[in-house]
Amino acid sequence: MLADSVDGGRSWTNLRPVWRYVGGASVLGFGEAHGHLVQVSDGRVVLVHEKRYPPADFDVRARVSNDDGQTWGGEIYHLSDGAGYGASVVLADDTIVTVCGNTPLRKDGRPVTEGSWSAHAIRWRLPPATSSKR
Repeated sequence: MLADSVDGGRSWTNLRPVWRYVGGASVLGFGEAHGHLVQVSDGRVVLVHEKRYPPADFDVRARVSNDDGQTWGGEIYHLSDGAGYGASVVLADDTIVTVCGNTPLRKDGRPVTEGSWSAHAIRWRLPPATSSKR
């Protein structure tokens, strides 16, 4: 779910799903969670989140909004295979750096090799916007 705040996060309004069209169904499926948002200089908002089920197909992915998070495009950017919560920052040149786990999991949700937890950093950029609200 997303919400808006105009007071630095003390209160929230307009609670809504991550939808493709206003009032539509959520574009996130079962187990797509733990997201965070960043914004690039042309105004596009990026949602980086996990797909957690089935565990053997766990990955970290991103989606883009051209209207301040009101609606979300259908394209999914695949950032990493494996388990791991992510965090991202946007650099001055609009390069996005996402740090996340990338440990492959078995069907039961345990690491493929016990004790093999790992993480990595991904430097990536969105393709140029075809049209922007800003």
